[in-house]
Amino acid sequence: VMLRNGTHIFATVSDDNHNDGVVDDSFGGYIMVKAEKLDHESIINSIIDGNYYSSTGPQIYDWGIKNNTVYVECSPVNRVNFIAGNYINAGGSVISEAGKDDVTQAEFVLRGNEEYIRVECIDVYGRTAWSNPIFLKGLI
Repeated sequence: VMLRNGTHIFATVSDDNHNDGVVDDSFGGYIMVKAEKLDHESIINSIIDGNYYSSTGPQIYDWGIKNNTVYVECSPVNRVNFIAGNYINAGGSVISEAGKDDVTQAEFVLRGNEEYIRVECIDVYGRTAWSNPIFLKGLI
C-alpha cells in the first residue's frame, strides 16, 4: 500500500521466533545483501540503498531490467510474480506448468506506465523471496 501511494520504501523479513520447546521455528527469515566488500560499512550502505532481497528460503541470483524487460534468475521455485506499481494486477506471473519447483528464470515486458517493479519467487511450500522495488519513474 505504501509503494502504491508513492512512498519509496524497502522491505525486510526477520525471524519472528516463538520457540516454546515444541515447535522449532528459528531461522525463518533473512536478508541477502549485495555489497562490494564484506565489511561493516559496505554492508550497511548496501542495506540503506536497498541492495538486498528478503527471503524465507528461495534465492534470487540476479534480477533487473534489460531492453524494457524485467528478468529474474533464482533457485527453483513454483511461481514468480512481477508486482508492478500503477494499478492492481498490473504485473504478471510465471507459474510452473508441472506444479513443482522448476522455474529458475522468468521475464516480464514493461508497458511503460509502471512506477515501480518488484519480484516475488515462491516455492511449492510457500517460502518466498521478495526483491526490493526498482523505482521506474523517469527511467523508462
